[in-house]
Order: sequence, then C-alpha cells, then structure tokens
Amino acid sequence: MWKWILGAVVLVVLLIGSGMWYGFRKMSQLASGDSTVTVTIGGAPERVFASLASGDSIGDWMVGGRVRPSRAGQLRTGDTLYVEQRDSTRAQHLSWVVGDVVPNKAFALQLVADTLNMIAVSRRYTVMGQGDSTVIFSTVTSPMMDSVKRAESRGKNSAMMEFASKMMVGAMRMQNQLELKQLKARVEGVPVGNGAAAPVRP
Repeated sequence: MWKWILGAVVLVVLLIGSGMWYGFRKMSQLASGDSTVTVTIGGAPERVFASLASGDSIGDWMVGGRVRPSRAGQLRTGDTLYVEQRDSTRAQHLSWVVGDVVPNKAFALQLVADTLNMIAVSRRYTVMGQGDSTVIFSTVTSPMMDSVKRAESRGKNSAMMEFASKMMVGAMRMQNQLELKQLKARVEGVPVGNGAAAPVRP
C-alpha cells in the first residue's frame, strides 16, 4: 500500500512540478501559507468563465502535460480532461474530472491517477465580479495526502508524510499561480512566456 501511495505522490508532484523553476526555497515559502491563490483579470465574469471552464480553451492555460478534454464548449459535471505526462520510461496517464459547475461563479476539478482509486488533488475556482474586472479565488487540497497523514499521524513515517504534504501543497500553489497567470494573459490578450500574444477566442 505504501509503495502505491508514495508512487502516486511522486507522480502528482512530477505533474504539478512542470512549472516549478522557482526552486525549493520558493516552494517552501509557498508551503507555509494556505492553499488559496487569487488573481484579478480584466474582463467580465462571463468572459473569464468562458475561458476558465471551456473544453475549447482549457488546454491553452493549463500546464503540466497535454490536456485533452472529453467535450468541446462549456464543461459540465462529470466531463474529463485527459492528461498525458511522459517521463524517461513511459507515459503516465491522469485525469481531471469536472466536479461542480455553477456558470460564471464556480468550477471544480478533481485529479485522479490511473493507478489509484482515490482523488489525488482537488481544485475549486470561485469567480467574482469586481467593477470592470473579475477576481478568481482558487483553492487546492489533496484528499489523498490528508487520508495518509491521518493514517500515519502516530506512526514512524509521520514526519516524512508531513514533509511530503507540505511540499505537495507548495507545488500545487505554484502550479496554480502559473496557470492563473496564463489564464489572465489569455483573457486580456497580453504577451505571455515567449513574448507571443496570448490567443483570445470568443
């Protein structure tokens, strides 16, 4: 059981760590805070949500692998985002399953690894209008790590699991920050990364 859980932790961290060029120190700083990331985007909530929760655009701002949605257009509860992450030996397959969807207000995702029958990571995006802009609050949690920490709270591996949990939270927050910046750039049509303008679809 431990081998499967630790293997899943490594897999998720590798997936989430694709944008982690800030390094261990930065991730440690992020791990010391809560798991909520906030971004303000210039645009109405309807426009922002259309990029946030659409199968036509989600692959433009989500990182960590190639994302293939199960449907085009607005995503609905139960839809799947298939992610393929390759390492030096084989491809790792994961899936983001769409949870609650409240149009123009909230959007939830749950990450499931192909080797586990449990939710590895949960994300929830809350969308709020603020004048001419939109604020997104994104919270990330790991039900899998919470379950393991409870099971090992008094065991000899508790310190190791606490450390792994903190590093995972830091990685998830870093990933979340990067993706929300890409979403902001896409909606606002500003240069991203290599200096090319972010494509904006209706």
